Amino acid sequence: MVKRHSKAVSILLSIMLVASMCCVPVSSVSAATTTDENVSAGSGGATTPAETGKYSTNPNNKVGKQATITVDGEFNDWSEDMLIAQGAAWDVANHWKGGHENCVLDTYSLYGAWDSENLYVGWQMVNTTDTWARSGDGPLSDGGRVLNVPLILALSVDPNSTSMTNKNTTGGSIWGQKMGVTFGTHVDKLLYMSGKPGSGEPSIFSAADAEGNTSYVAPYCQGFAKAGISYKMKQGFLGSSLTGLNNSDSPSDVYSDSADWVDYLTYTGSSGKHDTTYDSFYEIKIPLSVLGVDSSYVAKYGIGAMLLATRGESALDCIPHDPSMLDNVMGSYASDTSTSAEKDDIDNITVPLASIGGDGSIAPTSPTAKPTVAPTSTPTSTPTAAPTAAPTSSPASTTGKKDITVTEGQTVEFKVDAKTATKMNGIAFDTTYDSSMLAVDTSYGDNGVSTDLGGTVVSNTGNAGTVIFNALSSSSALYDLSSGKSLATIKFTAKKSGSTSISYIMKEMFDSNLTDYVNAGQPVSGVTLACDAAIGTSSNVTASSKVTVKAGDTVAYKVQAKNTAGVAGFDFVVNYDNTALKLDSTYGTDGVTFPSYVGLTTVNGAELASKGMIAANGANATASDFSTAKDLAVVKFTALKDTTTELSYKMKEIMGEDMINLVDDNGKSTSANLSLDNAVTVNGEIPTAPATEPVTVAPTAAPTAGPTSAPTAPNNEPETNSKTFTVNEGDVVRYMVKLGCANDVEISGWNIHLSYDSNGLAVDRTFGKDGVATNTGVAYAIGESSTVMPAIDASTVYNVDRENMVLANCVNYMGVGITKATNVLAVQFKATKSGTYKISDYVCEFFGVDDKDYVNNKTGVMINGGITDSSLTFVSTAPTEPPTQAPTQAPTQAPTQAPTQAPTQAPTQAPTQAPTADPSVAPTMPATTPGGEITNGGGVVKVHAGDTVTMRMNFKAPITVYGAALYAYYDTDMLDIDTTFGSNAGVDFVNPFDDIYLDMTDPGYIAFVATSNYGEECYKDANGAEMMAIRFVAKKDGYTTLTYHIKDISAAEKFDAAGFQYWYDGVQEVLGSTFTGKVETYCPHEIIGDVNGDGRITPADALLLAKYIAKKGVLTDQGFLNGDIDNDGRITTMDILRIRQYLARIITDLSAYRK
Repeated sequence: MVKRHSKAVSILLSIMLVASMCCVPVSSVSAATTTDENVSAGSGGATTPAETGKYSTNPNNKVGKQATITVDGEFNDWSEDMLIAQGAAWDVANHWKGGHENCVLDTYSLYGAWDSENLYVGWQMVNTTDTWARSGDGPLSDGGRVLNVPLILALSVDPNSTSMTNKNTTGGSIWGQKMGVTFGTHVDKLLYMSGKPGSGEPSIFSAADAEGNTSYVAPYCQGFAKAGISYKMKQGFLGSSLTGLNNSDSPSDVYSDSADWVDYLTYTGSSGKHDTTYDSFYEIKIPLSVLGVDSSYVAKYGIGAMLLATRGESALDCIPHDPSMLDNVMGSYASDTSTSAEKDDIDNITVPLASIGGDGSIAPTSPTAKPTVAPTSTPTSTPTAAPTAAPTSSPASTTGKKDITVTEGQTVEFKVDAKTATKMNGIAFDTTYDSSMLAVDTSYGDNGVSTDLGGTVVSNTGNAGTVIFNALSSSSALYDLSSGKSLATIKFTAKKSGSTSISYIMKEMFDSNLTDYVNAGQPVSGVTLACDAAIGTSSNVTASSKVTVKAGDTVAYKVQAKNTAGVAGFDFVVNYDNTALKLDSTYGTDGVTFPSYVGLTTVNGAELASKGMIAANGANATASDFSTAKDLAVVKFTALKDTTTELSYKMKEIMGEDMINLVDDNGKSTSANLSLDNAVTVNGEIPTAPATEPVTVAPTAAPTAGPTSAPTAPNNEPETNSKTFTVNEGDVVRYMVKLGCANDVEISGWNIHLSYDSNGLAVDRTFGKDGVATNTGVAYAIGESSTVMPAIDASTVYNVDRENMVLANCVNYMGVGITKATNVLAVQFKATKSGTYKISDYVCEFFGVDDKDYVNNKTGVMINGGITDSSLTFVSTAPTEPPTQAPTQAPTQAPTQAPTQAPTQAPTQAPTQAPTADPSVAPTMPATTPGGEITNGGGVVKVHAGDTVTMRMNFKAPITVYGAALYAYYDTDMLDIDTTFGSNAGVDFVNPFDDIYLDMTDPGYIAFVATSNYGEECYKDANGAEMMAIRFVAKKDGYTTLTYHIKDISAAEKFDAAGFQYWYDGVQEVLGSTFTGKVETYCPHEIIGDVNGDGRITPADALLLAKYIAKKGVLTDQGFLNGDIDNDGRITTMDILRIRQYLARIITDLSAYRK
């Protein structure tokens, strides 16, 4: 590290001052503030020793090595001598609870390296469940990959600095609603990123206050791209052995050398050997300048590192391993009791981090280790208001001013440039402006300031009228200004129309020899300074930009957006001169990409090229994050000639998460939170592809909290219908909204906001789907139709997670199947306390297949004959006396009377044959089986000739089952048993069974009877597992019905005690057990793009994929295959875009995109 003499360079004190004013953690600049002592690093503060046994931290004192790593998603540059922490495989919570889950998060090893410019960290994650799981089972679903979940790389750079809390300054989590990870071990940098590189907005966070909380503003939060951080993932395994647990009954086995440890690279399990393509190796590059240190510091003192893998609520595993990863394994996760409490518990990390570098030296205490609180007033040395002219005390050569005239809403970019013959080590200047006329646009760059100088940069825009800028290079990368360079750009927005000025004064510029090039306000010869101000457009819905090009130039035109509530949908046109520019239709979709937007998009560029126009629109169930200004769309052109030309856009529609259009009929924005702009670049870097996956992580802007209590006029929105009622605690009520169009026109779409008082009411998620039923599903959910719910409505999306509100919207341009005035929305609530409450709804969109609007979306009042009403029903009232029904858990002691014995042979009389109803009409599930017994389950399915149909039956019970008898019925006119399936010519069942009787001699009927020898287990699974599966082949097209009847399921608490019946003759005799069945179909003659299986490709198929990506919908196996257009094993927005292109007739054959 270069040692610097602090008294000769006042900029170092300036950086400390600005750090204090901005609440910048001084540790981020501490490398620059030392004199004869280096800043300390490592992993201090550990309160428990590193774990041993199969686990090790810095094994054999290895600390990685000095080497350069190319971050390219390959193993090439990594080697085992870079290992700094070792873990074990299959030592995570779902080994013991929740083994059916997808996205296995199992960290195995950690690697480290560094060179003169960067710190490199690599980590290995593994998924060895393929040795026992079947393809498609939970842990191997989604390709067995690590999904879009938060990974956290924790670093300890300066152990004397403030340790981070893993919270932001508002007290919330950095990403997500909850992140149950705290640090007893010292951590001063947290790098949050997705398990799928390319998803989300990965960022590096540092402490912003004395408590160790961080902030979403710079410099405490920096995006990876801006900070120069990059990371990649490689499928595969780095290492010569893969040690992990095999069979284990207790988490304590991870600490036992005598446990069943195997090498998964050589071990053969029940499903074969481990395929290392299920494993994932990650590598990341972090510039040392971002950490405020150099390579000599890393070599001497080291940097501590730990990788934590999470599902967004708590850590599931970490490397180095910490005991908190396994302290709540057998507890239950709040949202799914079949999985482990490790998913949402609080983990306090107490073991040491692994050290990258370090020779054992103890770092000295930094004198200014903790950040301070920003002062409430500007220091007296800084002007408190913008001067009307450059300060007279400074010569013109070190100051500059730009006079400008602006209109309200226009943007202004003020730039300070410098040219010097000598490379610079440090730069400091102040910018002043009239805060009554201009406001810093904090969404731009880092809190309003953009620079690409590198090194340690600190700026303060928090004091109105002044922007302070300080930059200090790293010792190995001085600032080269020999050709002239922009030092920084500050972006403003005009608060009102008028004339004003922006000025700067250069305070300090010095080289590596500490020679100051600004001496008493006079510049040294060879220094040239300049400034400029570029006036942009107002934040309106239309804007234009001029550009000068030469023939052959590549031109990128960008439509930019910022909206607090994100962007869910949009519709805009771009106009250009087609004699000057040619649309590059090979780029993206028809010349357009959407870098920051995830959703269904349609582009028409080629057909409109003759008019010099491009039309683009997008829609999605959830909003993409545009809380900061981002490129909504990028259009690529090639210049046809040397000329100056103009490009413009007009936004016709743009919607946030509430699906309300923010552009009025006069072409004006209706929201102060919406900001639009455009930009154009020539021969610059252009995004190579649009975003391909939805972003589910939290934005890097602080979340907006919901109201703490219900407003008197719910959410300050118009009111279409409402009901006021009085309830007692525990009462259950159902609120329904009815819609209809004049002349029985079929409904095509609607958007309803339902408001309620969350202080006394809570959505009853046991009703419908998460408390909501929509469209044709309402009648099923409230018991007015068959008890069999219809298939998921691909056109409806709802959100019940907002405080005081339920948002529901539906769109299907083919119609939703409703013509008469009908209840289209039902939401069920449970009273959490007694009182009088009001539920109201606001119908903000409502239209029919005739494309007419049937509601005024500003008032919620019906128009054009629209019909609406609401109703409130008391579903149940809280009991005033203790209930008398059966207990909800199995008895703790077995009954004294033994149950009837499980049958030992099939019934002597074959049941009547299943009915042969018209296969072209969908039947309903019968109440009884064709044999006359109670129908316990099954399903109605639509099939095509040749389809395979599988009926699976699952049983869940807290104790062992030793006898079971099941009857299954099928339609012989429609189905044949697939004798190639399973272990018994069409039937597969769980083992071990001692005695099995299987009767398939009578067409349409299958009897299954299984018992075990007394005192031996037959079947046991407290979490629920498959007991039996039967597979059929469809003989012809049509609908068919499969049903089953539970004749007998017997169990015993102790093998030497009397047993009891769980079920007998279709009736559940003992609570605490559940039996479910489902029917799956697979179509060998698939229709690519037909996701919902109705034989057509419609917008409903694209919307069903959007809901699946947004984790608000599910797909059948066949739906997944049909929706995976490019056959890459994933559902991505590219698959949605292909369907949209097909529907728009942009492409005619989806099979052409099959890989």
